[in-house]
Amino acid sequence: MFQRARRKLSDMAGGGTVEQTIVIGDTMETDIRGAIESGLMAYLVLSGSTRIENLCEYVYQPTRVLNSVADLVEEIKTGTPSSRLDSPAYTQTAESLSRPGLRHQTDGDHPRRQRPARNAVLQAAA
Repeated sequence: MFQRARRKLSDMAGGGTVEQTIVIGDTMETDIRGAIESGLMAYLVLSGSTRIENLCEYVYQPTRVLNSVADLVEEIKTGTPSSRLDSPAYTQTAESLSRPGLRHQTDGDHPRRQRPARNAVLQAAA
């Protein structure tokens, strides 16, 4: 479906490129995946079934993440796109997504030691 839409957009543009086309969707499995597989930019709106906490579970990642379509108003007015990491959803929830504790379940089971190669380099430098 997305490939057909891309071809139609290209035909409407007189055979021009459609790399500036943005698909706005609220579901990673269909909207975002289809857009990315078709070579289009994909904006995920968090008003659907996808939650920001679950983004890391997907191979396909959206170009931008928005809380709502209203977040695009300022971008449209100024004509200046922001980067993916400046997306409102990321900047507002970045602190709430940090997880306390160890990075791996075995991190607390053994004392930390320097690697042998690093020890040799440090001794050679001294």
